[in-house]
Amino acid sequence: MLQKMTRITQIAKDQRTGKYGFVQYFENNVVEKIICFGKDVKEGTYKYTNNAGIIMEEDKIKYFGTLTVHFHNKPKKEMNSIDLCPSHSGRLGMSVSEDGCKLFIGSEEKKRGLRAYDIETDSLLWRLGEGKIGNIYVYSTYLVCNTNRSIIKLDIDNGTVLNLIKSGTIEQIFDLGYPYVLADTISGKLCVINTESMKIIKNYGNSYRSNVINPSNCLSLIFLNAILHNNELTISGSEEYPNRNYQLSGSKKFNRIIDADFHAAVE
Repeated sequence: MLQKMTRITQIAKDQRTGKYGFVQYFENNVVEKIICFGKDVKEGTYKYTNNAGIIMEEDKIKYFGTLTVHFHNKPKKEMNSIDLCPSHSGRLGMSVSEDGCKLFIGSEEKKRGLRAYDIETDSLLWRLGEGKIGNIYVYSTYLVCNTNRSIIKLDIDNGTVLNLIKSGTIEQIFDLGYPYVLADTISGKLCVINTESMKIIKNYGNSYRSNVINPSNCLSLIFLNAILHNNELTISGSEEYPNRNYQLSGSKKFNRIIDADFHAAVE
């Protein structure tokens, strides 16, 4: 079973330091929530040449976080000096194993990649330094995450790559309940993947050309969520520039069923 967790986190304030962080809630009956606060640490500077040929200098910043893991049935555990990044304001989120022993943290910075920690000892178990990590979904023996170029299936214990699906651009994947995830773009198409076989089992075509996904023929579509319930697949998000007209600006939210019989013809 996939551990469930909220993708929307809450802003929190550290009463001791006055700094802000975030709280992420879980629904796996083991971990209740993780509270995270962090700080920027300067580690020197580096120089580079911009597009205009001007030499620029920027600070090397490392973002350390203090994570407190709150369990349902045992004392909380504080993890110190976890290597995060500034983008971890709660937008990316974190994942934990079903037994509450492992913590998985992704990053939008290519060098950091994906890291797995032992919650009890704070030790780094393994890391995947491949591309920018997006969503992370954890199953009993493996986890699935996406980079900007692939969807990767990893062994939960050692990080071995078990399988992957390559694509030019992947922004997000959405949990639909074991064993399915919805990928917003695989070769330009909205697809459902079976994480056990790592095969595409449903293909909804190009989002911008589909009358079901994009009935108003909008130039801009942003997917924010996908839910599979009662055999119906619903997507939600925001859209802009209907009828492919840049003059018709103004973002609007949408929520629509794109598959009314999901399990039909599932391979």
